[in-house]
Amino acid sequence: MGEQVYTAGSGNWNSPVAGTVLIECWAGGGSGGGGSGNGEGGGGGAGGQYVKKYIEVKKGTNYFYYVAPVRVGVGQDTNGNTGYPTYFVSYSELIARGGAGGQMYDDGGAGAAGSDADGVGDVVYAGGGGGDSGVGYSGGGGGGAGSTGVGNDGDGITGGDAKSEGGGGGGDGFEGNSGVGQPGESYGGGGGGATKAATSGAGGAGYMRITWDAINTSKYDFNFREYGYRT
Repeated sequence: MGEQVYTAGSGNWNSPVAGTVLIECWAGGGSGGGGSGNGEGGGGGAGGQYVKKYIEVKKGTNYFYYVAPVRVGVGQDTNGNTGYPTYFVSYSELIARGGAGGQMYDDGGAGAAGSDADGVGDVVYAGGGGGDSGVGYSGGGGGGAGSTGVGNDGDGITGGDAKSEGGGGGGDGFEGNSGVGQPGESYGGGGGGATKAATSGAGGAGYMRITWDAINTSKYDFNFREYGYRT
């Protein structure tokens, strides 16, 4: 089996095979919400989606990809940022959507809900939801989805656990008057919320994996298209 992996960034994958490949995408996590006054915290950001799809490719052809970078945290009285997507070729072909950002304290301080909405693939798993803020603390981020299923939810100040096969854990919130939220792990963990004027945790970056059967990597592929035997 052949494999190519990509972390945050964009570019072109030049296919070494003709036939069917498996594309897996992990989206970025959302950042935590901002706090307000002493001990008044924002909610945790949601984890990013996981999607996969089998796609027919042509040997020697370039295919565009985009892998979610880190989504920065926010300051006081600001809602968290939605995580970036990870996609292959285009939004309509294959895309994992980033997790939503947590609410700022003044909007209620709720953690962002995980969602499988608008993901495009043969399989779409939602990221985990962020934890809600409470008295004297901010919410933890939701865990990113993995190839084995949906991401784990944050629970109050505690970020969601990492998911087997790829999904990063959510960052913890902060207990106290004024403190930062912890960043979500790669790949796709949501950031923890902040209290007062501190910065919330960033959402974790995404990931992409492309795999194919090694038997199709031969220069003399089975269709012999390069040598004019069959069109």
